[in-house]
Amino acid sequence: MRIRFTFFFLFVVFCLVKQSQEQEVFVSATDPGIEQLLDELAINHVISLNSVVKPYSRAFVFSELLEALKKDSLLSKREISEVRFYLGNYLAERNAGIQNAGMLEEGNAGIKNAEILGS
Repeated sequence: MRIRFTFFFLFVVFCLVKQSQEQEVFVSATDPGIEQLLDELAINHVISLNSVVKPYSRAFVFSELLEALKKDSLLSKREISEVRFYLGNYLAERNAGIQNAGMLEEGNAGIKNAEILGS
């Protein structure tokens, strides 16, 4: 009976650990440029941003940069180049996660990696 309880307990613990989510990684405070860019894009109504909730997670920043790139007609040439620059920084990390999940066909959100970086 004690062995069954032990196996059941280990099974439950294994299931809980398996379902736990990975920890969020936040944008480094040593690089205020990305936060300034996101604030600028929000002021110009390219993206919607709640600036009270800082620091932003890297996944959130990546999704907002993709959203801004989709609305490139609202951006200046400088803003487009900055968005692409920061996307390049986040893209390698993001693609590693997508490849591990076996989902990388055209990049994230149907946009090819070369299109994101302007190649």
